Amino acid sequence: MSKRAARKDRWIPRNTTWSTEELVRRLNRWHEDPSSEPEIEAWYQDEQRMDVPPGSHRLCQWEREHDEYYPMYVRARLCEREDASDEALEIYMAILNRYIPRGTAYYERPAIILKRAGEYDDAIRICDMAIRAILARLFNADTEPFEKRKARLERKRASGKDQNG
Repeated sequence: MSKRAARKDRWIPRNTTWSTEELVRRLNRWHEDPSSEPEIEAWYQDEQRMDVPPGSHRLCQWEREHDEYYPMYVRARLCEREDASDEALEIYMAILNRYIPRGTAYYERPAIILKRAGEYDDAIRICDMAIRAILARLFNADTEPFEKRKARLERKRASGKDQNG
């Protein structure tokens, strides 16, 4: 078993974006009974405790998180430049597992590394994550590049199965 395959369980991102309908359903349930949605209640309580002087900008969660994952991204890019793609992939996947990053590069880079390694299913999964994040309007981007990349990956995956099967 390759080192990459042994770590595959850590690659699968756990962060998913809620659909609008799911978010509305959860917020309505939380509004009726705050204890029914502990994640939303904790977020609400955290926001209530933050004292921000008038006229100041309160950082959103994604802004605070960006300060955590952007340095990780920079380190991963350096690893790629030094031909340490396995280490770069570990960092990219850590970002995708812990956060919902705002920006296409956070999804493009790991998809490229996975494609080069022949891990088409995982690269397709990353494209799907990016498409969901864009459709949820978490950041301003077009889904078309990821849809095209996904189609290319699916064709490569199919041609690889045809040759092996």
